[in-house]
Parts: sequence; C-alpha cells; structure tokens
Amino acid sequence: MTRPLIGLITLALLGACSPAERINPTDDRPSLAIADAVSGSRLFVDGLDTGLVGDPLLLEAGTHMVKVVGPAGGIYSEKVFLSGRGTRTLTVPAGAAP
Repeated sequence: MTRPLIGLITLALLGACSPAERINPTDDRPSLAIADAVSGSRLFVDGLDTGLVGDPLLLEAGTHMVKVVGPAGGIYSEKVFLSGRGTRTLTVPAGAAP
C-alpha cells in the first residue's frame, strides 16, 4: 500500500517542477515588403490573396509570384526570389497599379 502511495507522491512532485530555462524559437524565414503601392492595394503571393499591402510578410525561401492589385484594378506583378533572413523590398513603379 505504501509503495503506490510513494509512487504517486513522486509523480506529483515531478509534475510540479517547471523548466529552468525558456527557449524562444527564432523565425529564419525571409520577409517581403511592398513599397510605393497605392493605398488600398491588395497583395497576392503565388495566387493567394494575403490582404491589404501593409507590414512585411513572412514567406518561405524560394521563388514566388507577387502581384499587387490597386483599388482601381491596375495590376503590377513580378517574380521574386527570397532567401536567408531579412526583408526584400519590392517597389511598385509609379502608375503601375492604380
């Protein structure tokens, strides 16, 4: 009878221990930023609508088809290659996606 009780107490004490060290994972994915897009433009990456152009977007490394669609329907697209940690900035030429 005492052996199971000791086992339960041991498990309870071990379960109450918290880790001594916190590990914060880092995100090594590259990011893509869009510059000079008309306000209200939408961003598409590999055919997926990612929403309004705004903060840099984390993506997997590799080649991506990026399309910016302006509020009036103008389209600017470019194939980009992303690698490493860092931000690649894609600048939309003036008048390209109104």
